[in-house]
Amino acid sequence: MTTKVLSKNYKKNVIKAIISITVFVITYLLLISMSVGLTVLFGYFGIKIISIKPTFFTVMAGLGLTSMGVLILIFLLKFIFKRHKVDRSHLIEITKTEEPELFQMVNTIVEQVGTNFPKKIFLSHDVNACVFYNSSFLSMFLPVRKNLQIGIGLVNTVTVTEFKAILAHEFGHFSQRSMKLGSYVYNVNHVIFNMLFDNESYDAIIQGWASASGILAFFAGLSVRIVRGIQWILKQVYKLVNVSYLALSREMEFNADAVAAGITGPDPLISSLLRIDLADHSYNAVIEYYNQKVSESLITRDIYVQQKAVMNFLAKENNIIIENDLPQMIRDRSNKYSKSKLVIKDRWASHPSNEDRIKELENVRTHAIQSINTSALFLFKDPVRLKEKLTEKLFSTVKYPEQLKFIDNEQFITIFAEDYFSNSFNKAFKGYFNNRNPVHYESDSSQINENYTKFEDLFNESVTEMLDSAISLEREISILTAIENGEYKINTFEYNGYRYNKKNLGNLLSRLKNELKLINENTEKHDRLIFEHFRTISENAGRLPEFEEKFSSFIRSEKDYSEKIWIYTKILKETEFIHQTTTFDNIEKNLESVYMYEKEFKSNISKILYSTDSPYTINEEMKKTFEIYLENNLTYFIRPDYNEESLTILFKTLEEYKQVIADTFFHAKKTLLEFLFKLDFHYINNSQ
Repeated sequence: MTTKVLSKNYKKNVIKAIISITVFVITYLLLISMSVGLTVLFGYFGIKIISIKPTFFTVMAGLGLTSMGVLILIFLLKFIFKRHKVDRSHLIEITKTEEPELFQMVNTIVEQVGTNFPKKIFLSHDVNACVFYNSSFLSMFLPVRKNLQIGIGLVNTVTVTEFKAILAHEFGHFSQRSMKLGSYVYNVNHVIFNMLFDNESYDAIIQGWASASGILAFFAGLSVRIVRGIQWILKQVYKLVNVSYLALSREMEFNADAVAAGITGPDPLISSLLRIDLADHSYNAVIEYYNQKVSESLITRDIYVQQKAVMNFLAKENNIIIENDLPQMIRDRSNKYSKSKLVIKDRWASHPSNEDRIKELENVRTHAIQSINTSALFLFKDPVRLKEKLTEKLFSTVKYPEQLKFIDNEQFITIFAEDYFSNSFNKAFKGYFNNRNPVHYESDSSQINENYTKFEDLFNESVTEMLDSAISLEREISILTAIENGEYKINTFEYNGYRYNKKNLGNLLSRLKNELKLINENTEKHDRLIFEHFRTISENAGRLPEFEEKFSSFIRSEKDYSEKIWIYTKILKETEFIHQTTTFDNIEKNLESVYMYEKEFKSNISKILYSTDSPYTINEEMKKTFEIYLENNLTYFIRPDYNEESLTILFKTLEEYKQVIADTFFHAKKTLLEFLFKLDFHYINNSQ
């Protein structure tokens, strides 16, 4: 049995969570008491008004006054009548008889952790493992046994020992009595959400009552004002409850990690945390592939074989070592593109970052067990059938137009690799042009040879690191500027290991802007060296006209993309109000701008569809979407409702338009880069 050591932060956050929940209970009881008091008081005066002199006006006034308290009380109690059902139809329950070896491992871990065996064990499709229980009002007062959920997408990408560490982490949660607080927070959120956002039926009651007479409408309006005041109070309580509980939740993750490290040592959990993002990305890449093949009725029998194939393919392409049929991720490499020195604690994060978890685990001093490096899938009696069963369940809700056609695994990875290479730039450029375009300069031929530099010097790790640093700096400056302007309510933060506050933010921002300016100047110089390198080679090889023509073609594509993406961005910006609550007049006024910009948008789509020299490639589904959009004069709002069908067509058209122009520009850029690479390659070979 492991010894569970609770940190001071853990204990402190438990106390804060309990206090915040207590504050909610007291606040809610006070609001109920106030509402009952107002109902009695308004009822008393309502009857008094009617009894003084019963007329139509006094009867309506008395009813209106009495109704105010009742309407407020209904608002505070309406959540009781709202049913909330969690859909777990995607899960498959397994038993000890079906999976004895897995249950034996679970039982061993339960004994080592010193906790209870799960009520039920479920399997899911995804790259995840978690603890859950049926949270209801009863669960706040009665002991409720927890369930364990295991994602086969996760099992498929870890070893037996790594899987044991993951399960030990989950059973670390089983042993945490503070999980009980999660039930309270869940129900508090359910109550607050109902009163803040789930008001459709309540609004109907208010409108129905107000429509009876102008006098009743007046008192209904007063009720709404009081309700808005209650909602403001509840928003503050919501922040208090959730910020305190989420801080505890993060500490619970660290604590569960420590439990796991006590059983397997820290290394198996660290290695699985380093790999999980790649495993999840690979799983979603396969899902996305088959989402795009629905119209062709293409499907696979085993999505998990293909998940691992994609994961290992991507690992090889990024020079990651593969052992035991799994990528062995290195911490420094996994952080290659996360160079930010800015640390802002996200109060609304339910989990610490994997990076923070790994840092904590590296400080754990405990014994390590002998690793079993076979796939965790072999803990299951019939892993092949199990994966096929989950794959079948995953796709069971999809409606296919024709009889299903199955792709075998070799065929899939061949197609995936071809697609990957066609949608990525040549690795020789070391990612330099991933977020940057080639630049054309007017050359001074007398200086060309002086600027000649080798390809390997122009494209190397240090150069791409410079670009990564620039991206991180831009992001940091943007965030810090928002803090300075008050857009983010943050008082303190850390940068490069030092603590800052808003008072000394100005000096830091000025320094970072100067750093970014220097990097940008050096990058511009480097862009010039790159251009001169290829121009020199093209001239020496007698291919200067071809070089200029290729660059001119790219520049035209770049300009075309900039013009076309502008109208997409503009319409997206102009339609933001649709997701907000505003008046009918504002909706109609805002839509006038949308209709105005749509003229250029429709013109662009017509060119894509019908221009004889169009460089754009579109599939049949895109063509159909564009034609429907052009052929219908869409109206997006008719009082009192939005036209959801028309809005769906608009946003689908926007997204497919963005994909078409982005793909076209990407391939124009790829064409130029391939020409430059081959130009250099052939020139060097012919010179030797």
